Amino acid sequence: MRILHRHILVSHLLSLGLTLLVFTFVLLLGNTRDILSLAANPQVGFPVLAHFLVLLLPYLLSFSMPMALMAATLLVMGRLSADNELIACRACGVSLFEAVLPLFGTAAVLSFVALYVNCSLAPRSKYLFNQALIDLALKQPIALLEEGQPIRDFPGMVLFIGKRDMASQTLMDVRVMMMENNEVTQDIHAQRGIVSTDPKQLLLKITLFNARIDQRDPLEPDNIQKRKWAMTVAEYPLELDVTKLVDERRAVKETHHYGSLDLWEQARELKGLGIHPTPMLVELHKRIALALACLAFVLIALPLGIQVQRRETSIGILISLVLAVFYYFLILFAESFKKSPHLYPEFIIWIPNLIFQVVGLYLLWRQNKA
Repeated sequence: MRILHRHILVSHLLSLGLTLLVFTFVLLLGNTRDILSLAANPQVGFPVLAHFLVLLLPYLLSFSMPMALMAATLLVMGRLSADNELIACRACGVSLFEAVLPLFGTAAVLSFVALYVNCSLAPRSKYLFNQALIDLALKQPIALLEEGQPIRDFPGMVLFIGKRDMASQTLMDVRVMMMENNEVTQDIHAQRGIVSTDPKQLLLKITLFNARIDQRDPLEPDNIQKRKWAMTVAEYPLELDVTKLVDERRAVKETHHYGSLDLWEQARELKGLGIHPTPMLVELHKRIALALACLAFVLIALPLGIQVQRRETSIGILISLVLAVFYYFLILFAESFKKSPHLYPEFIIWIPNLIFQVVGLYLLWRQNKA
């Protein structure tokens, strides 16, 4: 029995390592907008880029760990079934439940790891990731101003930069189009501009030199006769909200950025004031449910892996993706009720786990009886 358990456990851990790398990399590709913009910037060195990746990793692991565990379980059970090793175990008097005990042990350990990641490490790292982006925007705002394409991050205007000089914080061939009701009301063009920041007010300042301004009539912007042409200003200052470059929501510490202990304390304070802390309770229950999803995923992956009877890695990953998408869809659906405290959405969030566990136990029971 010990040799059998060691064989299954080693196969499971090897598959888990592989699938964890695959799913984490896939999720990383879905969060590459900020990372790619930093990687493309020659002024941002590898240490800074590595720092951002490290801060993003716990957030990705909170989703990739349960999916990787499910895929690894499907792969291991598929191989054991395809090689008729499970039939050999039954012939020796070893039941299915006895044979797969190491898989439940792995799921239990990973659930504890996921619980720590979801409740403490991931929220803190995600907030630090956002703050690091804002710090970079304040220290090197020019690094986030892309050249050669329209920048529409700032409301009421479109900014275009021909070239940028990181060393001197200088912009060349700058064009600013002020917008109102999707119509251009002012067209500003300057050959040169200097970038600076105000860290206290989170402002990005661009001083345009020898700026040519073409003023348009806001009521008739296309009427050429009502335009004021070629008014030149020696210095034209622009003050912009720097948080717009990195999504202004990153500057705010939201519910999902707090550790679970902090959320629990805030929920107790609100409840003491007579306010039902539904969003906080939903977030707390969701973190625990996602951690315990490791057990639910193993339960449903065990019988499915036996029925599929395939050794190919691609099949296991494909089935895992389909099941994971279905599970997280149910989680998002349950989370949508967080503004309806009378429905107790903090308990609805557990329904996806319950569905997977009940279906998994039923299929496993049937498989054991076969």
